[in-house]
Amino acid sequence: MSIQIYKDLSLIFGPPTGNFFDNIVTASEQTGLPRCKNYQDMLFEILDEMESRGSINQIFSTVVGEDLTIGKTFQTEQTFSKARPGIENLVTNSIGLVSVPVLMFFPSQFLTPLGDPIRNVVTGDDLQYVGAVMGQSLKLDWVQSIGVYETQAA
Repeated sequence: MSIQIYKDLSLIFGPPTGNFFDNIVTASEQTGLPRCKNYQDMLFEILDEMESRGSINQIFSTVVGEDLTIGKTFQTEQTFSKARPGIENLVTNSIGLVSVPVLMFFPSQFLTPLGDPIRNVVTGDDLQYVGAVMGQSLKLDWVQSIGVYETQAA
């Protein structure tokens, strides 16, 4: 059986619910910016805070089964030319692009607290668990996880 090694892992964050969504609607009404832009700004601010406090390290450490630091992440977005099922409530008007935030991780940068490479291989299942924890914590409709394979080891 071969082990898949990931070059990068991404969490794609679906729309929020409850008060978080209400805050986005209010911000869009006040600023005139699209809901998806306000959502991205607010979510990335939350994720930056989680990262600075070590919360994302802790989630990954628990799921992967060893203490680790995730290293640098990359914040981006996935953009669609029109609303798709599951993101309709992020559309401010019927015209224009709609996007959802994406957070990328790079397993080759995952290190132990001493700066050594981690022993365990980060799997797609691990990423799904991390996404589920973050999605529940942030009260999001959904979180998708995707990975890009680097190599295939025997």
